[in-house]
Amino acid sequence: MRVNELKKIILMLDEMATLIRFRAIRTKEMIEEIANHESFSNFIFLNILADCLELDDDINSSWRTAAARTIFLNEGDKAILMGVGEQIGGTDIDGQLSMLELSKTLAERNLLNAEDEYRTKGKMLRTVWGLCGIAAGIMLI
Repeated sequence: MRVNELKKIILMLDEMATLIRFRAIRTKEMIEEIANHESFSNFIFLNILADCLELDDDINSSWRTAAARTIFLNEGDKAILMGVGEQIGGTDIDGQLSMLELSKTLAERNLLNAEDEYRTKGKMLRTVWGLCGIAAGIMLI
């Protein structure tokens, strides 16, 4: 599940960069547009962020709260999201694009680590379940 969430974070960062680069869109409008985009309909972080923004109009604190509440992410993943939330809308367009590019690079690195971890643990789990199946078969005999 973490792998899927990291992929969505990377897509979201790309979409944010595109909206900033080509439309110079305001931060709150950008978040609303991304949250309403079909490809992000089941993205946990954006759903929590939308709920937080309804309660508190401060984008940065809502972003931090949503990042902290997002499940399936480890602390490093949440730190990347929180870093984006602290800086989004706080600099000029070039500064925001640079920050988004850096955050995307960090998220991609975390994605590679998560995929490697998934392969390693998945293989171990399949082996354990295979051995359990063999043990159950022997006990039946």
